[in-house]
Parts: sequence; C-alpha cells; structure tokens
Amino acid sequence: KAQFDFAGGGADFKDVWIGFPGTPIGDIKVGHQKAPMGLEENTSSKYISTMERGLHNALVPGRETGVTVGNQFCTDGWLDLGVFLDANDFGNDVSGNRSSEFNFVGRVHGRPWMDEDGDRPHFLRLGASAMVDYFDNDDFRFSARPMVHNAPRFADTGTIPGALPSPRAMKADKGFRWGLESAYVVGPFHMQAEYVHADVSVDGGGDPTFYGYTVQAGYFL
Repeated sequence: KAQFDFAGGGADFKDVWIGFPGTPIGDIKVGHQKAPMGLEENTSSKYISTMERGLHNALVPGRETGVTVGNQFCTDGWLDLGVFLDANDFGNDVSGNRSSEFNFVGRVHGRPWMDEDGDRPHFLRLGASAMVDYFDNDDFRFSARPMVHNAPRFADTGTIPGALPSPRAMKADKGFRWGLESAYVVGPFHMQAEYVHADVSVDGGGDPTFYGYTVQAGYFL
C-alpha cells in the first residue's frame, strides 16, 4: 500500500508499507504504518462517528516506521505485535542519538460476544494494548486539537523536559503507555469507550503521568 498526503505542498507519508499475509508467524507488514494501539486511532476516518478523533488520541503513537506481526489466535480474537522507530512525515527515523533503541507495542482485541442472526445483529468488542517507547532527542510532547483539525492545539503539554524546571538537568528517558477499549453494537445503536494512560520516566526530575478517555454513543436513523 502506498498512500500519500499532498496537503501543504509536500508528499507526506500516510500508509506506505509492504505486507506478507499468511506467513507461519502471521500477517507481516513492513514500513510506515499505524502502531497497533488504540481503537479509534486504528479505525479508518471513514468509519469513526465524528469528524475528528477524540483528544485521548494525543497519547496514542499513530503512524511510525517499523514491523508488525498480526495473528488471529481464535475465531474472533487477534494479537498484534510491533517494533518501531519514531518517524517524521516522510517515514525517516527522527530518534537522533537514540537511533539504536526501538519502541515496542502490542495489542490484543476481539469479539467475545457476537450474534449475527435475527433482525438486530449485535456484538461486543474488547481490547487492551501496551507500549514501551523511547523519546526522540531526549524530550517529548503530547498534544491534540479539540476534535477540529483546523483549530489550535487545545490539549498540549509543551515540550518536556523543556516545560519542566531546570531542563538541562533533565532528560525524558522512556515511557510506558497502556490502554483499554470497548465497543458495542446492536442494530442501529452503537457505543464505544476508550482509556489511555502514559507514564514518563524523566532523569533528574519527577515522572509525569498523563491519561485521557472517551465515551461516545450514536444511533443511525
């Protein structure tokens, strides 16, 4: 798959990867792709309920350059594992002096309850994900716009350690993120909820913690 975004005058990478389905260890993708973390982030913008994704996605990695392996371990259950480097809009590694360190992410998700019979088919979907990451250039920043992509960034930590006291004595070393997700559909009614938590290890200072969540519901007339 090769998908590019030409807005702004540049050919930015979106999904640019090569896939190898059905290998002995599962479906493999190599290239610039979404890390397997988060329900709404890994749902196409064609199928989300609102114009933009929720603010909690500021804590979700999005697209990076790396390798993922996906495997269906039961009828309605999937396990995805990935190894990534922080990448810019052209798929290039931007991890600076941490180029030898990788980010590791995994997601397990599935439908423990599903009924497609009758006039009102319904299913329940549950999932969990986790990520160990190393921040590029010894700093990091979480930010998101208020569900309108043209608006200013509403949720913004600023660059850390730059946003903390004595930044020269501090370095953002690594972080651990985890998330929980759920979705339920019955006939024309649907709802979903998601929670994301991020702990950051800062050498020489306090270790900040961030979290975000969303609950949404809809009905198709």
